[in-house]
Amino acid sequence: MDIISNTRLRPQYGVSGNHARVRRQIIYLCFFVLVVSPVFDEIIRLGNGRWHDLQTPGALGHAFRWLSHFVRGGEYGDSWNAMLAALNWFAQHPGGRLYEQLFFVDHIKFQYPPSSLLLFDWLARMGVKLNNLMLNDINGWVIAFNCVVNALIATKLAAREDCYAPFRVHLGIMVALATLLYYPVGKAFELGQIQVWINALFSVAALAWLSGRKGAAGVLIGLACLIKPQLALFLVWGAWRREWRFVLAWGVVAVAGNLLAVATFGWQNHLDYLRVLHELSRTGESYIANQSFNGLLNRMFAHGNVAVFDAHGFPPYQPAVYLGTLATSIILIAAALVRPRRSEASSLQDFLRAGLTFTLASPIAWEHHFGLLPVVYVATLFTLLARKAPNERALGLTILSVSFLLTGHWLGGSWTFLGVLALLAMVHWSSDGALPQTSGNALERGF
Repeated sequence: MDIISNTRLRPQYGVSGNHARVRRQIIYLCFFVLVVSPVFDEIIRLGNGRWHDLQTPGALGHAFRWLSHFVRGGEYGDSWNAMLAALNWFAQHPGGRLYEQLFFVDHIKFQYPPSSLLLFDWLARMGVKLNNLMLNDINGWVIAFNCVVNALIATKLAAREDCYAPFRVHLGIMVALATLLYYPVGKAFELGQIQVWINALFSVAALAWLSGRKGAAGVLIGLACLIKPQLALFLVWGAWRREWRFVLAWGVVAVAGNLLAVATFGWQNHLDYLRVLHELSRTGESYIANQSFNGLLNRMFAHGNVAVFDAHGFPPYQPAVYLGTLATSIILIAAALVRPRRSEASSLQDFLRAGLTFTLASPIAWEHHFGLLPVVYVATLFTLLARKAPNERALGLTILSVSFLLTGHWLGGSWTFLGVLALLAMVHWSSDGALPQTSGNALERGF
């Protein structure tokens, strides 16, 4: 659906009290995201005695670290260390069994598929000297790009509402800053994580979907799948909804990428990677940052210190944890794949619900994996505002606000997990196949 032009919107606006009412709504939103949330974050840090602890920064600390990186740089490399170790090992042992050695013998947690190394392998062959500092420089710019993309999504959604269109720039700026201040986004940058790239690919795919460019969305999700194979479930989602342009574009990228990876790293390494996935699905992680059903169940049965990350080991296999993880994953995925009403099928909310579910349903969902949530919050906000029943709208917005506070800050425990579950519930409940285009009546009544 086309976005309404300004010339059509402004004459409808004028003389009623709607302008002042919507302006108050914008002020409330900005105050919550840019004042309440950061203050809440610092109160948490003060309460935990971490006010001056630079090793555990909050959302503001992460934003400052991102900004200061362009001056001071940084060698952090959670993803980069494992990926470069894998790349260097394979360069020294052409045709060798990469995962057999690194994962099963050396116990290096290189958990990415062979296709994730394709770009790095190509750059290395071109003579580029890869290191953590350079890759973190790239991450810094990718985060800036992600903020801009999320802002564009907000402006497009705002332009579809008569009463919000004049404030679309204000909303865009607010969303860009909210993305930068969102804890999982900053945490991925602090760690030196390739998740920063996945977050950006997902946001651009959402923008493409919103713009009706479903083939482009398929290409972007296909690229993300070369790094994060869990998102391959989008193939099933797209086929079930008969979004054949999306499915075809996804297939071209995913198949071509994996064929190239097989030609580069061999069939045996791909078979060994299936063993890696099997091991990860059997045990998962008990470390506190694993905010999934698996992490929750592992911590319920844990014998060690879940606040300490084991860089070379996994929790022991426990049937209750494995079966519980399997059951909850099946339920979550089934709920995401079930086709909604015809008017809701293949909507932006439907697309975002799939991405959120496939992330949460993984046995290992680190807190920084939820750096893709800002765009989900933005779309869900607009669908909630469009609900006509004031009580339903107020309840939905309250839950959404609490969810944002829980996921946008690190509270320890399983609070992030609960916040993500609350968001997923709101996405399911609030989904409206298409956002209203010309009538601002649904939004005029305020929060």
